[in-house]
Amino acid sequence: MTCPRCNSDCPNMVNFCPNCGFAFDAGRPKYTEYSQPQYQQYPQYYLVVQAPGENEANISFVCGIISLFAGFILGIIAIVMGKKAIRLGSTDSKARTGIILGWISIAVTAVGVMMVILFMTLFIIRVNM
Repeated sequence: MTCPRCNSDCPNMVNFCPNCGFAFDAGRPKYTEYSQPQYQQYPQYYLVVQAPGENEANISFVCGIISLFAGFILGIIAIVMGKKAIRLGSTDSKARTGIILGWISIAVTAVGVMMVILFMTLFIIRVNM
């Protein structure tokens, strides 16, 4: 490559003539300054703070519902967890609902046991007659 100003031989791929300092930018593409691409803004995540006793209230509510079908043991758990949630300061109605459902399941189980005992007694009396 030769310099157009001083006609000296220059190595290829140089920006300036080493002899006269002429800038070789006429035939080369001009590069713009590199700019960082804009990155996508990620959603901000927030720490969700649960109210005191919320977990206990949820456990009480779920155990209360299941206890209507599964028996009095889950009803007792629902009552205990509901009382604990209220003591921890839960203002959610799930704790009270769990306690009520727990008592209902215990009452239904007690009535069921009494009816079984009554029918078994009547059956035994009738067989012996």
